[in-house]
Formats: sequence, structure tokens, C-alpha cells
Amino acid sequence: MAFDNVIGGIAQPLFLAMDNNFVTNRYFDQNTTGWLTTGGTLTRPARVNAYGEFMANHVSVAALESAYWEEDLGVAATDKKFLASFRAQSDQARDVLIEIIDDNDVVVVSDTFSIGILPKRILLYGDNIGTTLTQRIRLKIHSADSAVNGYIDFDHVFFSEVLQTIDLPLSSVQGGEPDKVKFEKIVQGKNELWNGEIQEFGKKWRPHYMGRWDHLEVVEEMQRQLIANAARIFVLPHRDTSFGFLGIWDKNIERKYSLNRYIGHRGTVPIMGIEYLLEFPADTVAEIIGVEQEI
Repeated sequence: MAFDNVIGGIAQPLFLAMDNNFVTNRYFDQNTTGWLTTGGTLTRPARVNAYGEFMANHVSVAALESAYWEEDLGVAATDKKFLASFRAQSDQARDVLIEIIDDNDVVVVSDTFSIGILPKRILLYGDNIGTTLTQRIRLKIHSADSAVNGYIDFDHVFFSEVLQTIDLPLSSVQGGEPDKVKFEKIVQGKNELWNGEIQEFGKKWRPHYMGRWDHLEVVEEMQRQLIANAARIFVLPHRDTSFGFLGIWDKNIERKYSLNRYIGHRGTVPIMGIEYLLEFPADTVAEIIGVEQEI
């Protein structure tokens, strides 16, 4: 995975160590097996815009009817974090309510998204720290917000627990070599002067962090192992971005990411099976990185 489209910011990249996808019928190639409803009708018609061949279609006739996927975690979901993502479209422009909720209707996170006739990627992230939750957690996809009649197509569903949120572990000075930041000069334009000198204008410097994972403190090594062994990884390249990458590590990660790899505004991460190039609002980014931010 390579990227080179971040404009500003200097913070370290952020990793979300993810569990496996709860949803075993994400493309609806098994009809609607595993999906339930609170009312309305759920079918899986063939759609031109489908990621594969089919999309799920939910139509509601009463307010707040929905389709949902339920996962039994085996333990209470209290203080856990979750991330859900899927593609959605409708028969017209409309607002839809998306929730992560337990089977007692205690809300972990909910938000309203605007969708239209073309597929749009939806991302929902959140936790409910300190609130008692059951062990059954649901991704609830409403076909409207609070309207009586609703209509939504959706597919390519990912729903999982966020095991840990970790900054890219950078090496400490204990290994004899401090953290490094490589700066790249960006020049917006040049002007050749009468005396042959080149005048540069619009000049700035972009930083690229370098993680040397051969010189890590104990805590950093524990974080590295957690990241390396996660079922899936969500990477937020910079705190000021509105996109992220969800995928799995390429094999031989121990060798490929052990030495001198820069990551930041421009760089590479050995992730394969990239599933999503996400675009999401700034308040979602603020929630993921754990800071308050005026939007």
C-alpha cells in the first residue's frame, strides 16, 4: 500500500488493531443468511452498482425499521470499541440512521448519513465507555432516519471490534540512534533570475517519520506485536486526513517492517487485500484519535 496525497500535518500515523470481521455474509452471496430485521422487508437483488453481484435491499413502511447483524461476543461489550463500514445507496437522496447497539437498545454510537443513487462508503466508529452493555452487539442499518418510508441498498459490510488504538511505535534513543524524521522540500514554483540564480517560492517542508523497530522499548515492542498479530489493520496515515486504509498485513511482516521504513505524508505500509479507501468527516477522525475538535 502506498500513499502520497496528504496535504498537511506532522503527527505520527495511527493504527487501529482490528479483530476479524463479524459479518460472514458481507457480499450477500448467501442470500440474506445471518441478517435480521426489526420490520420491513429485506431482499438481495442484483444491482449494477454492487461490489459483487448482489446488494441487500431493505424497505421500511414504519419509522425506524432496520436490518441488522448481531454478534455474540461471549463477554459484555462494556468499554469496547467498534468500527463498521459498508457501501450504501438509495432510490433517491435521503438520510439514513446507522447504529451500533446492544440487544437491549443501549447505543454505542449512532449517526445519520446522507446517501443517494450512487454507492457511498459509510464509516461508523465509537465506544460507550462506562455504560453497561450486553454481550450481543448489533450493526443496525436503517433505511431512513425517522421517516415512515425508507429504502436502502447496502453491501461490502465490515463490522468488528477495535482491539487497540496505537500510534506508530517509533524507536527510542536507547538503541543508540534517536527517532528520525526525514524532511522533504516541496517547491510550488521556480523563477530564473537575471543573474542565473533560481528563486524558489511557495516553499515548505513535509516530514516523514521513520520507525526503527530494531530499537524499541518494552512497551513499544508490546505495541508492535499487537499490531503485527492483529487480524486486520486500519491505518490513518495522518491526523489531518479524511481517509484511511483497512487491510491485512502482507506475509513476512517481521522482516518487511523491521528496519528503516519511513511513513507519513508519503510512504508505504506492507498491507495487502486493501478493502477501503474511506472518506469520512473530521469529527469521526477526532473521535478515533481521541481529541476534541471544533468542526
